[in-house]
Amino acid sequence: MTLTQRYPGAALVTGASAGIGESFANVLASKGMPLVLVARRRERLETLAERLRVEHEVDVWVVALDLTGPDAVATLKAFTDREGITVGMVVNNAGFGSFGRHDTVESAHYSKMVDLNCRVPTEITDAYLKAMLERRSGAVIFVASTAGYQAVPYMSAYAATKAYNLILAEGLAHEYRGTGVDVLAVSPGFTETEFAEAASVDARTPGFLVGYPEGVVRQALRALGKRPSTIHGWLNWLLNSTARLFPRWIVGRLVGNAIYRSSSRLQVEKHKQD
Repeated sequence: MTLTQRYPGAALVTGASAGIGESFANVLASKGMPLVLVARRRERLETLAERLRVEHEVDVWVVALDLTGPDAVATLKAFTDREGITVGMVVNNAGFGSFGRHDTVESAHYSKMVDLNCRVPTEITDAYLKAMLERRSGAVIFVASTAGYQAVPYMSAYAATKAYNLILAEGLAHEYRGTGVDVLAVSPGFTETEFAEAASVDARTPGFLVGYPEGVVRQALRALGKRPSTIHGWLNWLLNSTARLFPRWIVGRLVGNAIYRSSSRLQVEKHKQD
């Protein structure tokens, strides 16, 4: 059974203007799935939408929207209702993070992060879930992170929001098993996207641990309907599986020390160059 047969309707992808969200749009369009693309940057969305219409002959709707804004999710739902769009898949991808000791980041930044990473995907899922259940077909994908499997010092709040995505998805996957609605959390490790720049991350990641957005998407689609969550990359899976054998405080300390040393090395190198 093809993806469009399993989940009739359009795929709604948040954070679709770049990175993993854009890759979801590319892959789903190549499989013949209509799309509702949501992000703040209208020009990038329109460019992407036009390319997908031409290359794959699918319908693509663009919704330029800051999802953390007042009544943003209600605005999005009103748009799909008004256009008569059946949403057969939701990809909760929009999100951002921060890097640094907790007290060095403004409180408003954390509030917006929790809003976008946690409240928004919950509300979007709620907005479309009932109709999926009535049709007995649908899919909801949460883009979580390997950071959600343990504490990540210097990215503590971000890791906590991704743990929320992971646990919510796994719980919903079991709640709706046998209903025709599949729920999945996909957890990338460090991936080549705009995330690092947006989070002001200044830590070195070994090349063999760096993933690519299209690989994340294809793994998510392979796992959808078969398991409640998946980690992208066998090495990321191995590291996270091994970490579960140790107390969380030990893993958190090791991760924090590694991040601190890596970041400090880069700061020294940058100082020498200046």
